[in-house]
Amino acid sequence: VQASPEAVWDVLTDYERMPEIIPNILSNRVMRDERTRRVTIQQESLLSNKLQLRVDMELEAVEQRDRWTVALRRLSGHGFLTFEAQYTLKPRPDGTTYLSYAVELVPCPIFPLPLVERKVRKEVPRMLHAVKTASQRSS
Repeated sequence: VQASPEAVWDVLTDYERMPEIIPNILSNRVMRDERTRRVTIQQESLLSNKLQLRVDMELEAVEQRDRWTVALRRLSGHGFLTFEAQYTLKPRPDGTTYLSYAVELVPCPIFPLPLVERKVRKEVPRMLHAVKTASQRSS
């Protein structure tokens, strides 16, 4: 990403704006507990437009700025039985940032596994590109 780690971090942790940045996120309702620094996100996203498959989950976001990681973990909801994802930023000597994303999930049985795998392979690059574009615009 042709942006500083701070610019990428600001985009990733602006959970309220995620529906404007990432195409398949329909809504985010964010609750922040300043005392405990806990962030939970009630997120609705679109798994398949053609089949009108939607996912509604409550996620916990764990930010570790000193390690440049944002981890997301499913607390409740439907669509996935388990969902854990992590963004990792690696500052580069030229001032740019290497952004990576890893996700482990188990879809609910009503979602066919091949469909979910196809959608993840298709949507993750789009999601990362959207974060990249937003980060470069803001830096």
